[in-house]
Amino acid sequence: MFPSKATLTAAATILAFQTAVAVPVAGGVDAGIWEFPEAVGFAPSCGGTLLNANTVLTAAHCVISSIAYYKGTDLSKSSVIAGTIFPKDLQYATIVGISSFHVHPEYNRTGIREHDVAILKLSTDIAEDEWGTIRYARLPQWQSDPQPGSDTTVVGWGSTDTKGTRPTQLQKVVVPVVDRGTCSKMLGRVPESTFCAGYKDGGKDACGGDSGGPTYGPDGTVIGVTSYGGKCGATYGAYARVDIDLAFITQYM
Repeated sequence: MFPSKATLTAAATILAFQTAVAVPVAGGVDAGIWEFPEAVGFAPSCGGTLLNANTVLTAAHCVISSIAYYKGTDLSKSSVIAGTIFPKDLQYATIVGISSFHVHPEYNRTGIREHDVAILKLSTDIAEDEWGTIRYARLPQWQSDPQPGSDTTVVGWGSTDTKGTRPTQLQKVVVPVVDRGTCSKMLGRVPESTFCAGYKDGGKDACGGDSGGPTYGPDGTVIGVTSYGGKCGATYGAYARVDIDLAFITQYM
């Protein structure tokens, strides 16, 4: 018997996720199994945040690049992977399809990556589990701009250096928020819808190329979406502000 279309799609999703896993973290350490249960994979090569049973927050540019990757017009060939911190072992992961998506209407309107957020609606609900490996995220208050000097925690499964070295477990790295003026000297103009975190000389960073995953504030709320930066681990990273786009995000929850 030939495998079903659903089986083939799931197999392709697993292969894509395992070979191009999302949100690279440089200078990080292994995350615990129950530490970031809101973090999900968005195949083929991005991350996301589970907001409720059928809603995922990710980066707008991840949606656009995923559509281009599959040479389509929608995300019917993409999937969301939840409930695992091991990208090479998805045996116990929850993998579901995507029924629709919504890109922020002001994304990239000036040629600078602003309002880099998007919502994925899932074709099947993902329930919080009794083991604590799947949980829904907590969001920040409206217009609570991350303050310079405060710590943020970036998580992801991707490359840990410019050589493409990939970890076998979800990584986390703590980096401080920096003011936009300082960051703009390294990354160019930073829009109000974005905040920066990291170090001028790098070392700890979410690497460029893959993004969409969560950035946590000190209180555990998801305050950012990994957006862009320089070379992997070279300088500051830029993150889309969740607080400023809450109206857009919550209308689809």
